[in-house]
Amino acid sequence: MFVRLSRTAAAACCLFAVTAPAFAAEQDFTEALDKGVAVWTDPDGSTPSPERARAEAEYVLGKATFTLYHEFGHAMIDDYKIGWIVQEEAIADAFAGIYMPASEANEARDSLAIGGIRAFMDRGTRMAENDDIDYADSHLTDHQRGFSAACLMVALSAERFGALAEEIALPASRRDYCGAERNQVAEAWLKLIGPANYLDEGQTSKNRITVSYDDPNPELKRVADILKASGLMEAIAKEIETTFQLPFPILLRAQNCDQPNEFWFPDDHEIGFCYNYLDYYQSLGLSVRFTD
Repeated sequence: MFVRLSRTAAAACCLFAVTAPAFAAEQDFTEALDKGVAVWTDPDGSTPSPERARAEAEYVLGKATFTLYHEFGHAMIDDYKIGWIVQEEAIADAFAGIYMPASEANEARDSLAIGGIRAFMDRGTRMAENDDIDYADSHLTDHQRGFSAACLMVALSAERFGALAEEIALPASRRDYCGAERNQVAEAWLKLIGPANYLDEGQTSKNRITVSYDDPNPELKRVADILKASGLMEAIAKEIETTFQLPFPILLRAQNCDQPNEFWFPDDHEIGFCYNYLDYYQSLGLSVRFTD
């Protein structure tokens, strides 16, 4: 849930419309995706075909990518003492919707972004079918979150994400406003974080992001090994700390959890990412999308 911005664009807000400015050291995630695919296994321990493994990885690691940017959105809101008059979870989603896709076409990163949206839509459909939507939850529904992120992405590039918009049936009436939405969100983040807190190319924040991995429970070792081998968390952490002058050091910690979730702990400046989050979305994908 963040906005992809660079100080070179700070003086020209009009540049944010549709073509969002880029991270100073934008990562392409090709290596992370390739490494994840190389060790990919299904829940029964079997190894799918390379094509199937890549499709699953784009879906599962794509949802993880969105989630990590979402949690960094919470970190920005807290650590920069940003005040919002709307619901914070939606703001964090907006951060991810803008920062997750690369500013320029990148096959690996685009496929992860698309996979993340598909996971939102699939879970939303599953929840609706089971009459299990919690309308009192602090987050929007999964379908709403997927539509909102896709809107920001198609505004960045209809060529790259137009097919996704068609796939999920993003209404034309909503698409008409996607460019304005993206422009407003990007401009707001720039103003609230402050142009001086965006780093120039080659710079790194004085406060750094530490990535750590707890020893996984035995039943989660398989997905924990995939996450660690991919280096996805390290790639995102590098992008954040070479784009923003962070007010505090941040710990990005993969861990065991009771539920498939993720957390921002403001008192500790810590993002917790749950191993079973990956397990949940792989199981979801296998049951609704990657069926034999």
